[in-house]
Amino acid sequence: MPPKSSNKKSVTSTVTWYHCELCNVHIISKDREAHGNYCPISPNTNTEPLEFIQNDSLYTVGAAKRTFSIEELKDVPEKYVNNLLFISEGAMKLTHLHIGQRVLIRPANVSETETVGLVRLVWPIPERFLTTIYVSEGDYKLHWPEMKEKALKINALPPSCVSVAKSIRLRLTNTVSDTMELVEAQLKDVERLLKFEMKRFIFTKGSRIFMDFFNRELTLQVVSWSSFSDSATVEETVEKCLAQSLERLSLHSESDDTFFEVTTGTSFEIERPKPVESDENHANINVVSKMHIGGLDKQIDIIEEAMDMALGIRAVPAG
Repeated sequence: MPPKSSNKKSVTSTVTWYHCELCNVHIISKDREAHGNYCPISPNTNTEPLEFIQNDSLYTVGAAKRTFSIEELKDVPEKYVNNLLFISEGAMKLTHLHIGQRVLIRPANVSETETVGLVRLVWPIPERFLTTIYVSEGDYKLHWPEMKEKALKINALPPSCVSVAKSIRLRLTNTVSDTMELVEAQLKDVERLLKFEMKRFIFTKGSRIFMDFFNRELTLQVVSWSSFSDSATVEETVEKCLAQSLERLSLHSESDDTFFEVTTGTSFEIERPKPVESDENHANINVVSKMHIGGLDKQIDIIEEAMDMALGIRAVPAG
């Protein structure tokens, strides 16, 4: 049976959202007739990727590169525009999202306990775009190649999942061919600039950070991080552990401190590469003999004789 029409209609008369009471999902008009083939549907369905809204979450396939201009954003710096996710007004209403709200984007088949995904701020676009989401060209190129064809889940990021980062450890993942090796002074400059370039941005362990350092494209990956609460006193730590234990008893408890926000108080540390000695160098060291020392045969004989006498191998001459 085709789903009933939702009382939440789009601005245009040709596009309408429909609500299926059996699935408790909202779908768009073009999917209404085919919905019976998949009803009831769920986020964990193994059928072809579906686009719908359920439990304040938008399920869609991939993201499109934004090619249209938005007047309100023309004077906004590019790095902030690249941190926006563009969703239709109707989808925002049905998922109860508001302008500028942080949302988590992750593959639909990923477990809720896994700390993967992108965090973006929501910006509305006209209703005609329906369930299609858009990102800016810079963001699309850097962060979306791996997710552009995947079924995605988009929902509000719970505030309890975010902590302010005290320190972040990064690994430079560029290969030698991508960028020349940075010297110590340059690494310190990168660490200093990151807190200002990435201020208010949210990441998690494994996140990649892209930075233009004087026309050198750097790719860094989050290895580990710590929050200010990690340096709390023993009493505060015990109190927090008790509170977390009580939260785990709740059926509605959410993952805690899985994402972090960068502030000007956050310190960055980039892992320094360890000097690697080749096996060839080790081999050369191991095969050094008297033959490699020229012109000192007499002196070596005197030293060997003295060592033999000291070790008792050779008798000490009389007198």
